[in-house]
Amino acid sequence: MKVELMAEHLRHINPAASVRSLPSSVVLDDAAAALLDRDVIFLCTDEHWGRSIVNQIAYQYLIPVINLGMRIAAEGGSITAAAGVVDMLRPDVPCLWCKQALQAERSAAESMPVGDREALTGEGYVDDIDTPAPSVVSITTTLSGAAVSLFLQLLTDFMGPSGHVQRLNYNVIDGTIRRGRSTILTGCVCQNVKGRGDLVTLPTVSRLDPLADDGRPRERESTS
Repeated sequence: MKVELMAEHLRHINPAASVRSLPSSVVLDDAAAALLDRDVIFLCTDEHWGRSIVNQIAYQYLIPVINLGMRIAAEGGSITAAAGVVDMLRPDVPCLWCKQALQAERSAAESMPVGDREALTGEGYVDDIDTPAPSVVSITTTLSGAAVSLFLQLLTDFMGPSGHVQRLNYNVIDGTIRRGRSTILTGCVCQNVKGRGDLVTLPTVSRLDPLADDGRPRERESTS
């Protein structure tokens, strides 16, 4: 599993490092709770459901989150577009909902029992979310490097006044990285939960049914 492989690799690099691997979905109560004493979180999940949980943690618990994402579009066997983003999520900076990088319909579909989701997909009510998302190691490496630079900025402020970054947009086709800006939406969850910590319950679940053949959770049984 990738989590254990990464932990083993980090221990090999620095045997003195304290590394804890937790091969669990962040939509689960225990997994999300394990993030709440972190200083910085890197958000790399593909799913909107899990991404929305960590997005909320950033503002509710005042923990900086560095979000990474990429998308490749192809038509007729050729790549038509390829882009990546790195977001800094923290209080007084627009969240992923503000940036319209999260979709409520997608998150709801991901949380459905597999049978229900497949039925709604067949009827055209939800998009097919089970198609594997392509990735290219050179693109993800570029994004990872940019994310580490933002992490170093948090630690050292080496960029000075120019270090207030909301988003970096990487256009793979033309080879450029540009800064992006957006505004905080009135009434957004990032404002409603800001700094409230345990006074607000995270929208996580206590347990998931056994995994389907494709490795996705079949059904959530209860909410907290």
